[in-house]
Amino acid sequence: MEELPKPPNVGGVMELATDAKTSIRAQLISIQESFAPTLDEPTLSTHGLVSRYNQQNEGAEINGDTAEYLLGEA
Repeated sequence: MEELPKPPNVGGVMELATDAKTSIRAQLISIQESFAPTLDEPTLSTHGLVSRYNQQNEGAEINGDTAEYLLGEA
């Protein structure tokens, strides 16, 4: 039986260690805070946020479901 792809290649919240959650959340917030709207990108979408994060963290990419989950945590 073929193994199914795991996040970040598919939807769903990734299982992450507490330290990783804290670090990734901080980086996502930093990206949000430094976002400067343009005509082409007037608002920062989840896709745009995750794309920026993944460019900065090659080899440790996340998906949109994980980003939204982490940003929703208090």
